[in-house]
Amino acid sequence: MRNVRTLSAVSRPMLLGLAALLFGGCGVATDEANTGSVSDLQVQQAALLPDQCAPVPANHTTYGGLLYHLYSSGKTWADAKADCTAMGGRLATPANSGANAAITSIITDLTYIGINQASGQSSTSAGWQTPEGYAASYFNWNSGEPNDMDGVEDGWQNCARMYTTGYWDDVYCGNSSPYVCEFGTPPLQCAGGSTCALGNDSNYHCFCPPGQHFDAQHNVCANGP
Repeated sequence: MRNVRTLSAVSRPMLLGLAALLFGGCGVATDEANTGSVSDLQVQQAALLPDQCAPVPANHTTYGGLLYHLYSSGKTWADAKADCTAMGGRLATPANSGANAAITSIITDLTYIGINQASGQSSTSAGWQTPEGYAASYFNWNSGEPNDMDGVEDGWQNCARMYTTGYWDDVYCGNSSPYVCEFGTPPLQCAGGSTCALGNDSNYHCFCPPGQHFDAQHNVCANGP
């Protein structure tokens, strides 16, 4: 059985409290704090397990304090969202042209981003939101998009993919595509003989060879079960 030694210096409730103080007491306007951007990621990552990690792909970059990882294995939009969450991040959601350009710089094919459309909309351009369900404020649609394939809103194409040009297309959410995960702080990189993999609890963890356990305090595999 994998035995994880938790960090004793700072408890999870203390981290959550610190995150709340940082983002609640620094003059951040309420509507800004509810945009599903950096502050949401910071609060989410304050609650990470000590050994929760993210695989480091070949293509990754940073912009504006955010880290972006490209994962080339094809997934549906929902599965891509879940995978990013399991790493302690979220499906990348560009909030401005700079972030959009950063994501564009690492993709090599049509790639999922975090923008999706709420159901029950009256037009193809209405109801586009972040993975957390907040109204999106930045868009970079390709010419003629979003069009729900035939220009009439019928709930068929409710997820956004990015072209290698940086422009977006609305697509059927069940399509399989690469995806980019976004992190507010650099995720844990497993070291000391451990590897990052998806666990039975649907989160990514650092795993060690049989007969060893992961020492989270020192980021290393140690002898013993």
